[in-house]
Amino acid sequence: MPLWAMSRTFAHIAAFVLDRPAAGMPASALRSAAWLLLDTVGVAAAAGPMEAGIIARDTACALYGSADPALTARMMFDGRPVSLAGAGYAAATQIDNLDAHDGYNPCKGHIGVAAVAAFCALMQRAPEMTGPEALAHLVVGYEVAGRAGKALHATACDYHTSGAWNALGVAAMAARMRGHGAAMLREGAGHCRISRSPQPDDARDRQPHDAA
Repeated sequence: MPLWAMSRTFAHIAAFVLDRPAAGMPASALRSAAWLLLDTVGVAAAAGPMEAGIIARDTACALYGSADPALTARMMFDGRPVSLAGAGYAAATQIDNLDAHDGYNPCKGHIGVAAVAAFCALMQRAPEMTGPEALAHLVVGYEVAGRAGKALHATACDYHTSGAWNALGVAAMAARMRGHGAAMLREGAGHCRISRSPQPDDARDRQPHDAA
């Protein structure tokens, strides 16, 4: 794709991610986001006592603290304060351990495990946000992650783990929630693709299969 076409494509994405208001999104999308949020938070609650979640939360306390109140969030169903990244990490690990969260078969993976975990951490730093605005942020995370996952699987034969495309959705959602501009969105998305390389294909991934 030529550079001018890439720039035009990114401009279209940035306009959706950063500028589309909740009123400009389909009511059905906002309702779906509400159900997905409720479902995934329920999985997080059920997974709280499981060993992997306990280890993840203790690890977040040990490694992912924050001295800046503006970058601090309390871990879900735990309450201890850590960094925003630490709270997202702990929640995602906890949710994924029970593995009862939403699935998106075209991407062979999950979106909510990362999107909802990051959303719940980021929302703690936006107490004045309305319900429709919050759901619009979540819609952005799901839309970008899902479309990125479909594009990655369509353009490369390797199997792309959920983190390879979920990171893009989280970066988009975080840029929107924190009021960043298009330049910051581009940088964040670029770092996601650098740090999340494709995973080698294996015999299982060469066979048609569904992932819940």
